[in-house]
Amino acid sequence: MSDLHRHSINPVGADKADIESIGSDVKAPENVGTTVEAIDADDIARLAEHDHVRKNFKWWELICCCFCMNNVPAVCSLLLYAAFTNGGIPALLYGYILAYTGAFLTALAIAELASVIPTVGGVYHMAIWLAPPRWKGLAGWCVGLINWVGWMFQVSSTCVLAAQGFVSFVQVFNNDYNPDKWVTYLINLGIYLPMLLVNIWGIKWFGRIDTVVTVVQVFGIFAFLVAMLCKAHPLASAYSVFAEVRYSDPVNSLGNTMMLGFLAPVTCASGFDAAAHLAEEVKNPRKMVPRIMLLVVAMGGVCGIVVSLMLGFIASDITVILESSNYYPVVTLVYETLHSKAGAAIYCFIITLVAYNGTQGSLLVASRQLMALSADGCFPRKWRLHEISPRFQLPIISLVVCCLLNMAAGALYLSGSAGWNALNVACVASFNLSYVIVVLLAVWRGRARLPADRAFKIPTSVGNFTDAAGITYQLFSLVVLSFPSNLPFSLDVWNWGIVFELGSILAIWLIFHAWGRKRYEEIDIDKLIAIADQRDAKEGTTH
Repeated sequence: MSDLHRHSINPVGADKADIESIGSDVKAPENVGTTVEAIDADDIARLAEHDHVRKNFKWWELICCCFCMNNVPAVCSLLLYAAFTNGGIPALLYGYILAYTGAFLTALAIAELASVIPTVGGVYHMAIWLAPPRWKGLAGWCVGLINWVGWMFQVSSTCVLAAQGFVSFVQVFNNDYNPDKWVTYLINLGIYLPMLLVNIWGIKWFGRIDTVVTVVQVFGIFAFLVAMLCKAHPLASAYSVFAEVRYSDPVNSLGNTMMLGFLAPVTCASGFDAAAHLAEEVKNPRKMVPRIMLLVVAMGGVCGIVVSLMLGFIASDITVILESSNYYPVVTLVYETLHSKAGAAIYCFIITLVAYNGTQGSLLVASRQLMALSADGCFPRKWRLHEISPRFQLPIISLVVCCLLNMAAGALYLSGSAGWNALNVACVASFNLSYVIVVLLAVWRGRARLPADRAFKIPTSVGNFTDAAGITYQLFSLVVLSFPSNLPFSLDVWNWGIVFELGSILAIWLIFHAWGRKRYEEIDIDKLIAIADQRDAKEGTTH
């Protein structure tokens, strides 16, 4: 069976007529090893038999979808407690500047590759294309599964945030309400059903929902913050916002405290490859996906910095945050500033809505990555995880499996803060590790391997700098993620996330050598690129 036949989805969004019409007049990009003529008739005929995921997003809808997954304005509001106990607002503010600068430099490298390989696998397919022939299988297997694990943990993490939002909403009107963890977990389980229904039956409205939520998130949160700035008296001093470092313990050094404060921004500045996994669901992905990826990172950085500044000036009395019994301490700050329970409830509703919608989008991305991995044999083909439903033109089985696995993973919340923090840290570490491996492969193979006529091109000198800077930041972020959640050190605050991540990597490596080496067969990326060129030619787009 040919490589293309193993993918029951067209990775670049061409329809059946596009595939059947491939002719000798269309050539692959310069420096790409496979031309359209090399794709035999059997490949084309078998691929044409399958249904494909339709174009579910307009370009602005995909921007909103990816921005909602990032959750920056909402998550920044939720990080106040961590900020005030580890470094203060300066750690949060400078952490955002550092984290999003590093993320943007890394995204430049990933975006350039996305313009060459606009496929559902994202960094998974990039790793296969970049790796030397001998290492393609191992590189694809490891990067693909590590990245998928990151997206799965992202779903679990944001879904619990949404569940906590429902509890926080009740706490606005009843300060004494403090439910057991199993109550929050049951709410967490209940969220998955409507989320799955929207991913299947509501996919045609998905982009519109994301657009509305983005508008509500940005304008709603900033409207509240402006009102709070006007009502807050006195405002915090500029010194406390820009220079005053707060120590969680007197024995902590400035360096340790700031590193702990950087944890929150580093956590937000990840998962920016979402657009790459949805490339086939937007028109002209070679041009749009790189630009969307970079725009989302830039939007997240700007929003994070502005929200941090505004909250820093508003929260002059930090005891409001530190003594809050609400799951979302920022909601207490809203109430104490505006003296309105209705206002606090609306703010809580916005944060919860954003967390829910971000979870919904992350589930979408995780299912697409699982589909791509299954098509190559990362999972037994008899599980049919790669198959597309002819009725819905969606990977229904992958969606359901991702949903069920995350419902199980959410049980870690019941184990306490140590287990839950471990999942959150492992999520970000998985993302960043998959990014740094791909960029390292790109540096190793050299920029000469990239097609000269790619849709998104960075000058060689600039590209070399961004690659080096992106690698440096991602390695630094992995060091930050290895720090315990608090100091002085004890087993209660030990960061089990890195242990969790190392265990996942070891399991992925062992399974490859014990099972995957014989059954896994990576896709021929050059053939996918050739089909992408045919799609672009038929749509009248060039790169």
